[in-house]
Amino acid sequence: MATIGQKLLAQVVPVANKMWYFTSSTAAALADVGTFGLTLLALSAFSGLGTGFVGTGVNQYLQGDGTWGDPNTVDLQFGDGSDGAAVFDGSGAVTGFTLNGSTYTATTARFFQWTNCTISNGVTVKNAGCPILVSGTLTMNGTCSIHANGGAASADTGGAASHSLGSTWLYPGPAGGNGRTTSGNGSAGGGTTANTTAFGGAGGAGGNATNTGGAASTPTFYTELRGSLTFVCDRYIARAMPVTFTALIGGAGGGGGAAILTSATGASGGGGGAAGVLIVKARNIVGSATTAISANGGFGANASISGTTGGTGGGGGGGAGFVGVIADTITGAIVVNAVGGNGGDGATVGAASANGGAAGSGGLVYVAYRTKSTAFSTSVAAGTPGNAGPGGGSAGASGSAGTATTCDL
Repeated sequence: MATIGQKLLAQVVPVANKMWYFTSSTAAALADVGTFGLTLLALSAFSGLGTGFVGTGVNQYLQGDGTWGDPNTVDLQFGDGSDGAAVFDGSGAVTGFTLNGSTYTATTARFFQWTNCTISNGVTVKNAGCPILVSGTLTMNGTCSIHANGGAASADTGGAASHSLGSTWLYPGPAGGNGRTTSGNGSAGGGTTANTTAFGGAGGAGGNATNTGGAASTPTFYTELRGSLTFVCDRYIARAMPVTFTALIGGAGGGGGAAILTSATGASGGGGGAAGVLIVKARNIVGSATTAISANGGFGANASISGTTGGTGGGGGGGAGFVGVIADTITGAIVVNAVGGNGGDGATVGAASANGGAAGSGGLVYVAYRTKSTAFSTSVAAGTPGNAGPGGGSAGASGSAGTATTCDL
């Protein structure tokens, strides 16, 4: 069951880097403590707010647009439904998204507030970091998915970032490092943006081939489940993150493989892109065991080579990201994953060696609900390391599993 603090935090509204909880005309402050620890301070009466912070009536709270709302008519937890109903059917337009084939991708840096949302079988919705709020029912049919996955690498090109709406609010999971088509070291994976905290897994290093594979990126990872993850989700949605960092990212990008092309041509593998942040808050979620909500790391690419002597290392897997799902009810065995990307295989010809790329690590999954009809599944596994080249070398290093937390509210 939820703690008193978690229940209170469901009603907290962000204002200028502080969180205010309103009851009648009295406010209490949940203050930052200067670190991302989000230590829960005592909820005590707070005076001196001024008329701009206190509602004119009973039980009012400050809404995101600066106006005062009545909790009896507007739901704080799942949005106000102001964007109407959304239908992702693979053919019709949805405001704020582009459609390419059966994939919808968000193009506007904002959060979406729908009354109901229906996703058809086989359709993919890429949130591009934008939080999704549904005041009614999110219905996921067949093999549909919502994801913030990192891009898979292709040959020597690193996998793409999880989205292209990067800003001080919606940072993507970073891209993977590039491999090589000439002898030399691989490129490091992305993921060291200043003042960001990673809510996901580390990327895998690229495979060595005499030269050194690109290192996995090393952002500051969130490693302690202090405070409330419901609180963190709400802060992210409201663009009111603690003052010690400006944004969350998901995982970290994988490194590109190295190459030694003595008498050969080829390409070492690019690193997989990191997954991003995906937050879904819906009053009701209806799905099945074939519907997925995920932030998985992209796969590192396999190396290639031809000639008489040489080796090319595999690309490292991308780190998984963060998935936060909060609902009143969950119906059906939905799948919620933050799985690391696989490392790519090394390649050799002649008397040379090349290592496989290291696996990306699993991320962070948080699912909070009041009731569920059946067990749902979560996975935060690391990816699979890449194999060594056939002429010699070592398999890539293993990644680490992430953390999956479920909370019965």
